[in-house]
Amino acid sequence: MTVPDLLLDLLRRAEADLPGVEILTADEVSPWPAGALEALVQNGFLSPTTPGTSVLCDACLEDHWQDVEFVESPPGTRRAYIVCPEAGRVAVDTARLRRWRVNLTGLAHALGQLLNCTEAPQELVASRLWRLGRTKLGSESRDAFLVRGFTWPNAAEALRLEQRLRRSESSLLLTLVESVVDPPPGTSIVPLSRALSLADSGFSLDLPYIEAVLMSQADHSLGEPYTFRKQGEYWAIRYEGPQFNLPNLKGLRYIACLLASPGRELGVLELVSRVEGQPPRTPLQRVALPETGLRVKGPQEEDDLLDDEARGKYRGRLAELARKKNLSAGELEEKRWLESELRAATGLGGRPRKVASDEEKARVNITNLVRSAIGKISQHDAALAIFLGNSIKTGLRCSYIPDKPITWIVSP
Repeated sequence: MTVPDLLLDLLRRAEADLPGVEILTADEVSPWPAGALEALVQNGFLSPTTPGTSVLCDACLEDHWQDVEFVESPPGTRRAYIVCPEAGRVAVDTARLRRWRVNLTGLAHALGQLLNCTEAPQELVASRLWRLGRTKLGSESRDAFLVRGFTWPNAAEALRLEQRLRRSESSLLLTLVESVVDPPPGTSIVPLSRALSLADSGFSLDLPYIEAVLMSQADHSLGEPYTFRKQGEYWAIRYEGPQFNLPNLKGLRYIACLLASPGRELGVLELVSRVEGQPPRTPLQRVALPETGLRVKGPQEEDDLLDDEARGKYRGRLAELARKKNLSAGELEEKRWLESELRAATGLGGRPRKVASDEEKARVNITNLVRSAIGKISQHDAALAIFLGNSIKTGLRCSYIPDKPITWIVSP
């Protein structure tokens, strides 16, 4: 895992409204780059917390968690172990019980220092909103805030009704997520995933990028940001001209998902899972299994529409039905269905018909849907269509990489 990926994962954990997601175990941090854990603790983003009481068994292949037990052996020496159903008693290094908690208050203090704020950060809404202090960016002084939970159902009540946030004009809101729906008027949104980085010396903020975002949003006119938002059965879209509406095309949903993740490459299956709300599917990689003589196909390869086992079962069932003199209505329907499936799966000369891999099918679908949606956009805003055409790349990995910093107000 690279440091940018690690930081992005921590920001997403901090944003998530799930019990326990903010806790990291020693097993989770063990593959991190050298020095990353120490830097995060030193800068306050992670804080040591109570040790764990269970570990994932590494003595068998069952991936089960077991409670840790302790024994004094020899006397005066405390040793830890688990009891694995297969391997029996297994010694456990007590260092594996160490845990850390994501600490947003610590992050707020680090951000306040990076922005040269004159006051100490204040937690205005518990675990949701921190005022970092007054900072000067460019030629303007403004209030800076760290915000968590803009996408949560109670965001309007918990955040927009906070008096200090409402009264702060031209304020800078640093968010943990990349897409924000309906931000408070008069505010500028900067996602930390784009502006925050971690090095051996600690955190750093890309202040030129933040100033460019502020300048872009100021030029675009206060309170009317770049918009790509679904409203009922229509999409409200605004770039550098007047707002226009489009019907709920699926291609617009893929564009919105990419706009919400600027600078990141998303595999087509991950993109489909985000847009369609399905569990992500990971493409199998090409690997050899010498002990079985089998090989798992890679994501670029084609598969038979029906494999040999399925074809054999279908033909066997058809033969069984053919031997029967009188077929019920259900059996007749089953016979027609089996015949149809075998015809569809058989090409010229009886050869199995091939079907493209999941990744290839997703690549073709996403490319066509995005192109079609950009074509519809061009009928209303040619400049936006050109911008999206130049900034969005489709293929097995899709991305939105603009040539100028823009903070979109996006809804999926």
